[in-house]
Amino acid sequence: MSTNDPGPAGGRLRDFPAVFLSYDEPWADAHWRDLRALLPHAVRVHGVKGLDACHKAAADAVAGDWVVTVDADTRLGPALADAPVPRALLTGDFRLDWLSRNAVNGLWSGNGCVKLWPKALLREMRTHEAAEGGAPSLDHDIGGIRPGRSAQVTMPERDAMTEPAQTAFLAFRAGLRETVFLRRMAEEVAARRGLPGWTAETSVLRLISVWCSIGRHAPNGLWLLYGARLGLALPGLRPGWDPAGVNDYDRIADLWAGQVMPRYLRGGRADPGWNWERLETDLRSIGAGLGIPLAEFDSASSRLAARLEQLSPAITPSRGDSAGFRLQRGSRSAEGDAAARGLLEIAAALDHPAAFDNLGRLHAAGRMAGADPARAAWLFRAAAAMGNPQAAGHLAELPAGVAAAAPPARLAQDLPVIRAGPGGAGALRRALRACAGPLCLLLDRGVQPGPAFATHVPDPALAAGGRVLGYMGLCAVTGLPRPEGIRLAAPEVLAEAPGRPAEAVLPVVLGLLPAPASAMEALRGGLRAGTPPLLAGLGRDVRFGGHWVLGALLALAGGPPDAAGMRRLAALQGAGLETRVAAAARAAAGRTGQEVPVWTAEESRALKAMIPAVPARPHWTAAAGGLAGLGAYGAERARVMAAAALAIWGAVSPAACR
Repeated sequence: MSTNDPGPAGGRLRDFPAVFLSYDEPWADAHWRDLRALLPHAVRVHGVKGLDACHKAAADAVAGDWVVTVDADTRLGPALADAPVPRALLTGDFRLDWLSRNAVNGLWSGNGCVKLWPKALLREMRTHEAAEGGAPSLDHDIGGIRPGRSAQVTMPERDAMTEPAQTAFLAFRAGLRETVFLRRMAEEVAARRGLPGWTAETSVLRLISVWCSIGRHAPNGLWLLYGARLGLALPGLRPGWDPAGVNDYDRIADLWAGQVMPRYLRGGRADPGWNWERLETDLRSIGAGLGIPLAEFDSASSRLAARLEQLSPAITPSRGDSAGFRLQRGSRSAEGDAAARGLLEIAAALDHPAAFDNLGRLHAAGRMAGADPARAAWLFRAAAAMGNPQAAGHLAELPAGVAAAAPPARLAQDLPVIRAGPGGAGALRRALRACAGPLCLLLDRGVQPGPAFATHVPDPALAAGGRVLGYMGLCAVTGLPRPEGIRLAAPEVLAEAPGRPAEAVLPVVLGLLPAPASAMEALRGGLRAGTPPLLAGLGRDVRFGGHWVLGALLALAGGPPDAAGMRRLAALQGAGLETRVAAAARAAAGRTGQEVPVWTAEESRALKAMIPAVPARPHWTAAAGGLAGLGAYGAERARVMAAAALAIWGAVSPAACR
């Protein structure tokens, strides 16, 4: 295949010209040899100063309309070289990103990711040192190159590793640059949303917490942590500090040579020996003053935290909607419309209001298979209920008869809500029979509505025909979503059988599950929580958390004891409980063949702040399995759930997780 023409069906990543970008990395030659073995046609651009300039040099280094860029600290696996590149995304307006796994903290992110650029778009870019008017610029800002048209699209394949910490200085530089960039992003989002400060922007704060917490297990990991924490502290240490300074590698080198090395160097510069005690003391002191959630993981805990897949969802609702909208607007083919629909459906599955509106527009225009004007009307109504300002106007443009025939769209908080209480099944049946309306939400005993009650619009089509649909609740002990707590159905269906389980549980967190009121309650809750091994030991920062953890570990180790044994376990306190928890963790590890950490209270608290409340991969696949049996429409929604699982959590090569 020509590198200038992706062909009628697109191609593979290896079919496009590739450029290896290196600057001063001591390991660059070794990584370059590895890349050439995988992509023999790759060329190298070395030593170009400036993050805008080096990418422009990459565009000039190869022929054709496209260029793949690979950073010097990133290694590709063979699965990524063979990753498909759909032709529908090769419009010239999109940069395609394949995430890379950070070898220190385990995050899959755009830091060090592999990128496929349209060269014309790259040449129009003005970022970093080339930003117009000297504006602060710490990222490529793809959406700003061609406003309303250009966007990043995160691809699902995951088989790349970025290794930023192979020397002390470069580990320090990587940590410093990343948290300065993330803090700047958090400040911009907080200002746009009217939040009280950058730490209130929790979606970015959690990434900052990861960069500042996980790394002690890795070679030079302490230096990455030190750089990350210092990057956050610099505005307070240096009034007038310009974040754009991190674009100048010489300035960072001067900071290292002039202030960092003299403070921590024990030997001479030719043969450095570090004062690790002073570094550790300063690291903790800086961390204590940041006012953000972080943990001082020891080496063993840090290594296990870096393996948590839950830290790395790949797509945000707004980015998925943005890319889908731009693709929809520029599409001139059924193939492009289908790709836009896929991106928008994933964003809608994550409850993004504009995605509902944009999907409605595709339906209304007849630009996709199975286009349905009545479905368009419901989508517009749902988007309007969620606060989208354009949806009402789009609804008004539909024929009156079509709009009138569509079912209403109501937020969860506007539906009849029935709460199970102490009165038992009889009282619950009476409340359900007295409920007016075609659908209601039934909250299990003690469950409270979560924030999504004010933003989620239940789809009545999924609960049609007497079906029961479930939603997830957030666990009060672990902070993880669990597939229980709330059901949607016709009141008469639940009145007949109040305990009827849901046919499918959507990966939408609608409820807040109650905290255990006793040690026995916690023990039983942990036993049925179904927590994976790496997270079974999470929760000791809350009341009765130790008993919950014990129950979760016993479930992995083979199950609960008899009633008398349960009473003895519930009575354990202090050192006795700790001893039993440790024994259960060893038994769980032996039975599962996996490591089963028991996180401290501090570690649990920090991990909860780092793990987003996005349902994990198994919940999306379980939803797809449940929906597949709910008729033709259920099967269609099952396809969306499966696509969302792939988009959010990726197709991970096993080799990339070693």
